[in-house]
Amino acid sequence: MRVTIKEIANALGVSPSTVSRALNNVPGVTEEVRNRVRRLAREMGYKPSAAARSLVTKRTGNIGLFIPRGLSFVMTNPFFAEVMEGIVGVLDGDGYNYVFCSSPRQYRKLFVTNMVDGMILFALRLGDPYIDELESSDVPAVVVGSYIESLGIPAVRPDDSGGTFQAVSHLIRQGHTRIGLLNGPLSSYKSRGCLQGYRSAFLEHGIEEDDSLLLCGEFVMDWGLEGARRLMGMKNPPTAVMCANDLIAQGVYRYAFETGLRIPEDLSVVGFGDFPVASYMTPPLTTVHTPLREMGARAASLLRALMQGEGAGTTNIVFPVRLVERQSTAAKHG
Repeated sequence: MRVTIKEIANALGVSPSTVSRALNNVPGVTEEVRNRVRRLAREMGYKPSAAARSLVTKRTGNIGLFIPRGLSFVMTNPFFAEVMEGIVGVLDGDGYNYVFCSSPRQYRKLFVTNMVDGMILFALRLGDPYIDELESSDVPAVVVGSYIESLGIPAVRPDDSGGTFQAVSHLIRQGHTRIGLLNGPLSSYKSRGCLQGYRSAFLEHGIEEDDSLLLCGEFVMDWGLEGARRLMGMKNPPTAVMCANDLIAQGVYRYAFETGLRIPEDLSVVGFGDFPVASYMTPPLTTVHTPLREMGARAASLLRALMQGEGAGTTNIVFPVRLVERQSTAAKHG
């Protein structure tokens, strides 16, 4: 039989409302009584009812995790798994449940029905229809991997511009001047950062860039394969390629395998993210390391503060990144 709050109250000689406040950390109970209630509850094997606790605390105990690109995009992209590890590491001890959603209908339902106490949103893009609900809602929210200043919502993201600058500068120092950029869509904040870093590197080194080498697609392997075909099919193809993430770089590797192109002898390749697979690729991928778990942990800490009523303002936290040199780049031949 489930132990009830009334049974705990009778055993202690206090009212059920006192027990409820003590168990749910609601003001109005002394620390001594709170400790007595919790100790006896443990001894009696009391299991709290989520529904009952919600009525008392006015909280659902749920955190919404919104990934707007769809489940297939999520399942094939290590970015989300690594960030989630950081989020769970912070919030699991608080006893929260996680509610995943990846469609506009699910997303709006979370807001309309007050199913969550807070939201973490991944990689919002300019023009996304989800922004309207964010602007009009009082649900605490944090964005990971993007930053839209007009929203006024705290964001945690990597230094996409600085990381791309480091990578392209590395290629230029190796003698490459024709460097392709396989980017994501320009509606993505990350893509815009990568483009900015790419152009800054050319400007810094006094080299004129060729806009025909700048191609935009999606952050998936298929785009890396297609983008490599387009770049290497040019009359004057690049000798190096900068990829906006490691998945795109994997697509470039696939193209090289299919065509007999040697990496790095014929084509130097750099990725972005330093996903777990990067060091196991053949050859191991030179890439920009991004502290994804740390970003997830910081986003979770920000959300926790917001849910506790601590204002975070329009915080825009940019995590530093660093180039990890492996064997996929080499000095330009000839």
